[in-house]
This record gives sequence, structure tokens and C-alpha cells, in this order.
Amino acid sequence: MPFSLLTLLLPLLCAQTPGHATEIGEPNSSREALELLSQVAAAQLGQAPANMGLVDTLDLEVNLRERGEHPQEVSFTLFYTTYGEEQLEIVLDDPERGTRVAKGFSQQDYWLREGKGEKQLLLGHEFEKDRQSIDEALDLCADLLLLVDLRHLLQRAQPTQLQTQADGTRILHGQLRRPDGQLWDYRLAIPKDSLLPQWLEVSRLPTPNPDPAKAMPNPGTKDAEVAEEAALYQRFRLLAYKGFDGRQAPQIIQIFDQPQATLPARILELHRFHWNAHPQKIKPSR
Repeated sequence: MPFSLLTLLLPLLCAQTPGHATEIGEPNSSREALELLSQVAAAQLGQAPANMGLVDTLDLEVNLRERGEHPQEVSFTLFYTTYGEEQLEIVLDDPERGTRVAKGFSQQDYWLREGKGEKQLLLGHEFEKDRQSIDEALDLCADLLLLVDLRHLLQRAQPTQLQTQADGTRILHGQLRRPDGQLWDYRLAIPKDSLLPQWLEVSRLPTPNPDPAKAMPNPGTKDAEVAEEAALYQRFRLLAYKGFDGRQAPQIIQIFDQPQATLPARILELHRFHWNAHPQKIKPSR
């Protein structure tokens, strides 16, 4: 399987609207919303010490199933940290070439390594797609850090509103500045009888096209609808919570790429999940 398949697995936040129940009653205050998110973040800690720093390092073994017209499956390992400096390494086997391939980012450099060979810096126009795929992986990892430790949300983007659906699900509303630099509205769903999140949805208005001459899908076409949906909505559905090194995290993440989809386009399953946290506050390096 060629390493370029990573471009299929990186943008994992996708759209889906799972038959929203009607929200009832007047929105509660930001104080009540903040209290609930604090309880949710504490529940994620499980057996981990309550006074530890924010999670800043992920070491994952992942299986990704791609559904649809051309189903595919790929397993890979991923290491990501923001401690000291932002670093990423993704490794998978390439059976077509009979070797192990790694891509990554460190010290402001994008790199590629085949087998036990030396790292090759991904410079120049010919590696533009490789650098883009690595940037997408970095953005994904930043989102995963937030999902596995919602204290990041408490620190960066506290909720401003709490509403309750007819089935008792509590919905926290707020705004979050994501890796693309844009402010996204977010909705975090907390089940009635649990403090472990059920799904996270983010949305924003699409960015106007700065280059009118650049080819865009014709308005009203299916391609245009899909492009707009992808720009407006992204969602994680979080399932099968499990204790990983004392922290409660979803073992399965279903990804939907259309607002009204009833089946996930991709399924991400964690087979290994190690994490670390350091007391010092790290500034993003990008």
C-alpha cells in the first residue's frame, strides 16, 4: 500500500448530524456550562493524578478503515509531542515496496525515511503534497490532544452556553480557534447519565475564495455541496471508552463526511495509546 494513502487518513474531522434531538429550555449561563466541562475533564482523568499537566504527547498504534466505493484498511503508528518543540512521526509498512516508510516534522523540517535509510528533507515543489499531508496530520494531532484532555478546552475556549436536549443530552456551546487559525463554533455532547463525551462537532462559515480565477465547483452541483459541507461541519463520534494509562479515552472514533450520513466514512481504532504530560506550558512552534 503506497505511503500516499496517508492523505486519506489525515483529515479525520468530518461532518455528520446524527438526528439532533430538539434542544429545550432557555440556555443556561456560562458559569453552569463551565462547571459541567470541568466535571467532564475531571472524569477523563480516571486514575491519573488530578494535578498533572496537560497532555502534550501521544504515542499511538492505529487501524483505519476507509469505507465507501473503494474500501481500504491501513495500520500505522504515530508519535506526536508539543513538549519543547512540535514533533511528529508517522510510520507504516509499504508492502508494494517491501519496506517501512516514515514521514514526519521536527525542528521546522519536513522529512521522509525509507527503511533504515537516512532522513530525506522534503524540500522543493515536488514534495508539496507530502508537506501538505504532514501539516494535516499535525492539525489532526492537535485535535486529538484536545479530545483526550478537555482541560485544553477549559484553558483555550471555555463554553459560553449549556442547553439540554429532549433526551437529556447536555450540549456545551463555545468557540475554538483551531490549527487553521480560524474561529470555529463547537458543540460538545455529554450524555444524560455519563460525563464522558459522546461527540464533538465544530462548524464555521466557509472562507471566501481569494482567487476568483481558481477553478471551483459549479454552484448547485453535487461537488459544490460536498465541498461546502466539508467546510462547514466536522465531527468526531466517540465510542468504546477505555482506560489508557489511567486516562479514559475513546477506543473507536467514527468519522462522517456528510451531514446526513447514517454510516461512517472512516473508522479509527486505537490499539495502543500511551500519553504523557509535562508541567511546563508549551507554546506552539508553528
